[in-house]
Amino acid sequence: MTDKQFAFLQRFLFLFYRHKKWIFIHWGIFGFLGLFLLLIEANLIIFNDAGIKYASYYDLTVEIKDNRVYGKLNQYIEVKHRNNHCYTAHCGFPNEGHYTLSELQFITVNGEDFIKKMCVKNSACYQNLFDEHIEAYVKKQRHYLIDEYGRIFWLLVLTSFLSFPFMPYQLEHAKQRYRKMQEDVEFIQVKIEETTIEL
Repeated sequence: MTDKQFAFLQRFLFLFYRHKKWIFIHWGIFGFLGLFLLLIEANLIIFNDAGIKYASYYDLTVEIKDNRVYGKLNQYIEVKHRNNHCYTAHCGFPNEGHYTLSELQFITVNGEDFIKKMCVKNSACYQNLFDEHIEAYVKKQRHYLIDEYGRIFWLLVLTSFLSFPFMPYQLEHAKQRYRKMQEDVEFIQVKIEETTIEL
């Protein structure tokens, strides 16, 4: 190790120990961000729980057209406000047209709504989504989130380590600027006091 390298390392370690509290705070912030991002989707990523919920609407009339469902769920909400897409041909019905339903069931998977099934009065229920579709969607979402959060995690780690060598110097520079600013303020106050005394 050359003298210059040794001097640089000595200065770096000196500044590191001088400002170690702020450096650990910096790392703590990055760690907290990473943990917070992970906890947002922890149910799906860690526990493989997609938070599946069901909601049903009863006695309504709908139109199935162009692989979409049109109609009102109640006085205020239309089907399209939740999700009116068909994931099987005609949402499982034999053909397009107007239908009077005894039940329209939505399934919510990881915060996303989908039409699960529709039951016609005095007749069978037609499935828009089957269990294998839901399982495939959950699996795809889980893999996507793991990949995305993996990228974000490594980006946070990389940013943290890349900024680490510069932090002690930035903190020292900020401290020196603050000290100089205080000295300037004190100098101005002394000048004001001297001017006041002269008057």
